[in-house]
Amino acid sequence: MLVTNTGEVVAQNEYMRAETRYVTEICVNGEGCYQWIINDSYGDGIAGYDSPSGSFTITYEGAIIGTCPGNGDFGSKFIVFGIGNGCPLNDVDIEYIDIPIYALPDYISIGGTILNNGKKMLLTFDVNYKIGDYMSPTYTVNTGGVVIGQAYDFVHNEPYLFNVDGEYTVQVIVSNPNGSIDEFPENDTLEKIINISKYFPQKKQLFEYFNSSSDKYSADFTPSLEALLSANEGECTYISYPVNWPGSGDPYYTEQVKDRIDYYTMVGLPNLYRNGMNDLNITQPHLDMYATELSTINMEAEGTYNGTSLNVEATVNAIIDIKAGLKAHIVVVEKVTTENATTNGETEFHNVLMQMIPNSSGTILKAIPANSKQYVIASYDLANTFVEEMDDLLAVVFVQDDSTKNVIQSITVPITQEPEKVNLTFNVDMSGMIDGGYFSATSDTLFVTGNFNDWRVPGAVGSIILTDADNDRIYTAKVAINKNFGKVEYLYYKNEGTGGSEWQGKPNRVVGVYDTDVTVNDTWNNSINTNPLAKADIIPNPFEDYLMLTGLEKSYKISVTNILGQKVNDVIIESTSEIITTVEWERG
Repeated sequence: MLVTNTGEVVAQNEYMRAETRYVTEICVNGEGCYQWIINDSYGDGIAGYDSPSGSFTITYEGAIIGTCPGNGDFGSKFIVFGIGNGCPLNDVDIEYIDIPIYALPDYISIGGTILNNGKKMLLTFDVNYKIGDYMSPTYTVNTGGVVIGQAYDFVHNEPYLFNVDGEYTVQVIVSNPNGSIDEFPENDTLEKIINISKYFPQKKQLFEYFNSSSDKYSADFTPSLEALLSANEGECTYISYPVNWPGSGDPYYTEQVKDRIDYYTMVGLPNLYRNGMNDLNITQPHLDMYATELSTINMEAEGTYNGTSLNVEATVNAIIDIKAGLKAHIVVVEKVTTENATTNGETEFHNVLMQMIPNSSGTILKAIPANSKQYVIASYDLANTFVEEMDDLLAVVFVQDDSTKNVIQSITVPITQEPEKVNLTFNVDMSGMIDGGYFSATSDTLFVTGNFNDWRVPGAVGSIILTDADNDRIYTAKVAINKNFGKVEYLYYKNEGTGGSEWQGKPNRVVGVYDTDVTVNDTWNNSINTNPLAKADIIPNPFEDYLMLTGLEKSYKISVTNILGQKVNDVIIESTSEIITTVEWERG
């Protein structure tokens, strides 16, 4: 296409077919200034894919001003500058500001890329940057000579100290090309936003690998890729997608693999995507560079299975405000598979996709305010999948922006056997609240939350609602928690959010949960559970070889720990008083 130096499109072709010759003639005002731009959506110019390489020639007033590079590969864009008699002699154009989008507090260099849009060779130009009310000193850059249309990277000689968390707008101004007035100042200024936080975590690199056990090129590429990822295990996450070609393809192919192929419009095997970008040429220096990238979120996850049933719960923690519409994906992979071997000589395969749950579309996240969290919970029965061993599974969790394909963050966690559970039943008498008009059985909702569910905010995914099925004003919820959980702290809340707690500034309710089911019978804003042992007397105090507990109301299981917090013994007390012999216990 032909554009003016202000960016106005004068003329352009539509999409051009492969193996077809095109001739385009354009008549324009010769007193203007134009650029001829050729764009390629695949990023390999007209090098050809399953077809011969292309070529082109650009002429202006009978003279050739541009020709195709060798083999047709000019990348994603080819530009011819300075067409026309109205082009400036001196024009420096700021194209890009080279600062991170997210960074920890520190001195950060302010750099960027300029283009020489003037007909004169660019030898010098000035750079300033502005952040808030601060304007940097002028820095004169000596280029050594930049011809028209050529780019040049620069770094201002004075870095800026970002020492307070927040969002900053960085404005870069270039001027005085060759010590002269810039004849087209409209392209001299550019802005970019940088976010600073001491809490930004490292961004783990997600590698999505498309391959097939029937593809010989996959067999050649896989060992070097997996050796590299293994050497950087803590900084990468990895999913292997088995593809159904060439030939009969990989027998572990599923429609979810096709969905990811279509998502990236992926062609050719093997193929590799790093954080949503095609990146087959991965090396250790690349990984070292990527290890400096930061993320706006950190994540936690836990996966368990019982038989063939699987449950994964992930927590997305926002460091800064996160927009709505991001997608959270939970991907179940098997660490080692062997039964999908076919014709390429490979005998085992790693991190092979078994199931994306709930599906390949993922879970749409709501907006997450800074310093807040959102939960993603998914369950699935893997009975009809290709899983070879249930105890060999991992969950890869990642958050992706569909508009850019960028992966914001990813983690990998093991999927373990679900521990034994006991039931904790909450009963809450809401009679007083209902009679007093403070709680409506038809419009209000009662929640319980505590340390057993990470104090989940009422109304969040996975929060626990109490209901009154028999209309007796006793609201009930039954929760399965790990056997021998120990001290459970909890509170009741009216409606969603944290503003409806039954009380403010008082201790949490407490109950002990060990190896049997437990039921608590509470009244809203009353009957707080206290430690019953606080009423007991210990005789003698201090003691050496024995002690007596008196004043107990019922039977208890007591765990005794040493000064390091390590458990010494469990004692079952079944009467209102008990003598405990300690002579055989380990000292300390």
